[in-house]
Amino acid sequence: MKKLFRIVFCIIIFAGLFSCKNPLGSSKDDDKPPKNDDKSITSFTFPTSTSTTISESNLTIAVTVPYETNINNLAPSISHTGKSVSPASGVAQDFSVSKPYTVTAEDGSAQTYSVTVGVDPNPSKRITAFNLSAPHAVGIINESNHSIQITVPYGTPIKRLAPSITYLGSSVSPASNVIQDFSSPVTYTVTAADATTQTYMVSVKHSTYSDFNGDGYSDVIVGDPYYLYGYSQGRAYIYFGGSAMDSVADVIMTGVSNDDNFGMSVSSGDFNGDGYCDAIIGAPGNDSGGNSAGRAYIFWGGESMDNLPDVYFTGSNSLDYLGDKVASIGDVNGDGFCDIAISSPNADSGQGRVDIFYGSSTMDNSEDLVIYGEEPNDYFGQVLSGLGDVNADGFSDIIISSVCHSEYRGRVYIYNGGVSMNNIPDSIITGSTINANLGRSISTAGDVNNDGYIDIIIGAWPDIDARAYIYYGGLAINNTPNLTLIGDSDLLGRSVSTAGDINDDGYFDLVVGPSDSDGGSYDGGSARIYLSGSIIDDVPDVIIYGSIPYGSMGFSVALAGDVNSDGYDDVIIGAPANGVNSLGKAYILFGSSTVDDIPDVVLTGESEYQAFGLCVF
Repeated sequence: MKKLFRIVFCIIIFAGLFSCKNPLGSSKDDDKPPKNDDKSITSFTFPTSTSTTISESNLTIAVTVPYETNINNLAPSISHTGKSVSPASGVAQDFSVSKPYTVTAEDGSAQTYSVTVGVDPNPSKRITAFNLSAPHAVGIINESNHSIQITVPYGTPIKRLAPSITYLGSSVSPASNVIQDFSSPVTYTVTAADATTQTYMVSVKHSTYSDFNGDGYSDVIVGDPYYLYGYSQGRAYIYFGGSAMDSVADVIMTGVSNDDNFGMSVSSGDFNGDGYCDAIIGAPGNDSGGNSAGRAYIFWGGESMDNLPDVYFTGSNSLDYLGDKVASIGDVNGDGFCDIAISSPNADSGQGRVDIFYGSSTMDNSEDLVIYGEEPNDYFGQVLSGLGDVNADGFSDIIISSVCHSEYRGRVYIYNGGVSMNNIPDSIITGSTINANLGRSISTAGDVNNDGYIDIIIGAWPDIDARAYIYYGGLAINNTPNLTLIGDSDLLGRSVSTAGDINDDGYFDLVVGPSDSDGGSYDGGSARIYLSGSIIDDVPDVIIYGSIPYGSMGFSVALAGDVNSDGYDDVIIGAPANGVNSLGKAYILFGSSTVDDIPDVVLTGESEYQAFGLCVF
């Protein structure tokens, strides 16, 4: 019995031990842990990717790469929790369309992600060009401080400019070709496609007026058409401006023959576009094209300007008197070059004509446009001038008079510039009475009322009460004057001109020459300066009197530019009969905040009984 009990006990113990090694009677293979079923992508990047968004809910991956990345050949770096991923990490793919990526888990299960690659918006926000087409001007862009400087010809109204803008970005504000007031700097903002912005500060300035040698100072020309006494070859003198301007001529040009009357008219502008102002001088008595057919000469400016003419214009017929008047007329056709007008007032039996020559880098002497007078003995072109842009269309305009028209009533013609300028006047102003002599002198007035349009001043010598009329510029010129300056028998209006902004208050001022006034001496003449402002009146603010009887102070007046570069415009006044034995003089009056009547530089003719100062510019 004991033996049987022992046997049963051993069987029970053995069975217990066996059950501990194989619980529940499981097989040997079930002893291994189960395989992992993880199959997630945890990271999906490119060397230049900017962001990655992984969505487990819809199994998508969105990756963004920088602008201009080539997404046709990208090799992603992939991290995942599965056994493998296909396509594999580091293998280049074309992501121009969405790409499936499949992750297989350890247990053989799999899930697929749809991968899309997007490109960041263009971050560019840069102005690449900032130009004006009329007047032609190219902006200088400084990316270091995000500023733009654009230089326009002297006298250009800057309150109504419409720049053409080229830029990188989605938009620019203000928009291209929208009129802006540049009397103070204007901020332009470029917005990129990614919504970031960049601002530019745009400033407009005027070029130096009549700067022949490029030193930044305005220069002046004085004509003496009757030099040398008894021979009248004529001369023209150029005086360079400077911080301490002197009275010694820097360049002297002389007529080639007796009775040429070289220097009867003078003007300047940059006709060949090299950055230096050039001189044009008329010699109406020259005989190269016939007896007094006339001639005009261009002298190129430069760092070392000489007195040798570079371009000739010659009259076609005897007694045409080509060159009696010459004028720099600005850029009338919008090609970026200053243009020229030359009159032949005696051509075609005194009907008169004016030839227009467009400037260019290879300027020639073939006229580009001819404007004819209306009737014989009108002497059309006896007076002419460039105006600037009176109608603010971006093209310079010109003004020409026929003083003798209709029994000396006088008539003035305004021609608007344009890409295809024609010879049909756009505005006509006629003297109201016989012997009104309207147009005896004409000039741009500058923008005297600061409305963004260039204004006009016209002198007239009726039988009594000589006068000068101011007409405001605009889209259309009204032939009724906006202001009348009245003299007496002093020949007020013999010469008229803009004085520039002589007191730097933002308004252009006027200078008028009553050459026979008696304030300083009998018929000594004078020059009167009228300061403009929000209100302009007919009372002169400054009068400079001639001290010599019959000296003809104010016979010619002109803007001198800023000859001493102090920020104020200056004026030059001719007195061709002034001085001992009528040497002739020209006076430069510096501008200032308080303009006085004391000339600052006095220029004197070379010899007796000449006409030094008959014309000035």
